[in-house]
Amino acid sequence: MHSTPPHYSKLDHGVSIQACWQHSIRVLAHAGIDAASARQETSLLLQHVMRQSLTELLCNLQHRPSREQLMQLEECLTRRTQREPIQYILGYTYFCGRRFAVDTRVLIPRQESEVLIEVARDVCHWPPLSGTPLRLADIGTGSGAIAVTLACDLPTAHILGIDISREALQVARTNIERHSVSERVSLVQGNLASMVGVTFDMVVANLPYVHSKHLPHLSPEITRFEPHTALDGGSTGLSLIFRLLTQAPGLLRAGGWLLLEVGDTQAGDVVRNLAQQSHWGSIATATDVAGAQRVVAIQRSGGSVASTNAAPVT
Repeated sequence: MHSTPPHYSKLDHGVSIQACWQHSIRVLAHAGIDAASARQETSLLLQHVMRQSLTELLCNLQHRPSREQLMQLEECLTRRTQREPIQYILGYTYFCGRRFAVDTRVLIPRQESEVLIEVARDVCHWPPLSGTPLRLADIGTGSGAIAVTLACDLPTAHILGIDISREALQVARTNIERHSVSERVSLVQGNLASMVGVTFDMVVANLPYVHSKHLPHLSPEITRFEPHTALDGGSTGLSLIFRLLTQAPGLLRAGGWLLLEVGDTQAGDVVRNLAQQSHWGSIATATDVAGAQRVVAIQRSGGSVASTNAAPVT
């Protein structure tokens, strides 16, 4: 399935951490990983293998790793030269400052998805949602990073995470338990919103939004290892999002909010689609750190109008 990794010399028993560090940077650079990433990833791999913090590593550069530690480092390097994401090799990533387990069963949470959390927190602190017990749904929950983060940040919220993948839900369950929010986050396997049958104060969704024809041109880390079902948004990139838009009015109580993460250039298409429906009141967008309109926030008509820091759509 994966290409043969480039050949490189192996580490000899008795070498120092400093020698391992230099060797690993060369190996990763030779595999086509840029210099800055090679240095950063080498640091992470050595911390992982040696079970030491960065400070401890720097204080022990002349320490000699055991034979088992060298073998583990070589295994990690081989996986990375095959372009397996560093997060899968380590078994975790960070999202909104919290650590989450990840593997090839789930998409790796991205920094741009943190905008979704920021908008959700903002909305929940304004009427009609502020100060009340909240019922939220996270559609396409994947690793559970969004659901868990919302549960940690919104102590009155009860959240239902929905995903079509049973394997992804297993990872989500691990993260829910690790962050001690099992009493307020539950999971269900389902296709979009078809199995819910209840109404929510807010629905957040980070659904696949990559155009099918663009998938083969993404980085090897994505195309070879991340689950395509969590990426492929169909022939327009918006197939699943548009399907959710037809279902969402039945999921939200009057005045409830739907928050959608979208691709760099997709917010305009989503807003135009919403303009053809009569169920919605306020519509706003929020940008990510790169300036792309990353989140579309829509309030269901029939309730008090809430305010957000997102930019209103006129």
